[in-house]
Amino acid sequence: MFGVVIMLIAGIVGFCMERWGFPVAPTILGVVLGTMLEEHFFSSLIKADGNFLVSVLRAADRRHTGRSLPVDLAVAGGAHAAAALLGVI
Repeated sequence: MFGVVIMLIAGIVGFCMERWGFPVAPTILGVVLGTMLEEHFFSSLIKADGNFLVSVLRAADRRHTGRSLPVDLAVAGGAHAAAALLGVI
């Protein structure tokens, strides 16, 4: 019976979304992939000791030079050292 109730609620929500012009496909993708994205995001924050800047600087460095920025430099030296290495400063 629980499955039937969930199905009815999902159907009503989908009908209302279609009626008021909300895109249904991106919503389904968000529901399906959201938990996986959140899990990997928190895993990367744990690996970087909570420093979100490491992820941003590694992506920027990889885009400009084709190689990866050492995590120790970004964590220990902070944003200034990593930006100097990238040639931003």
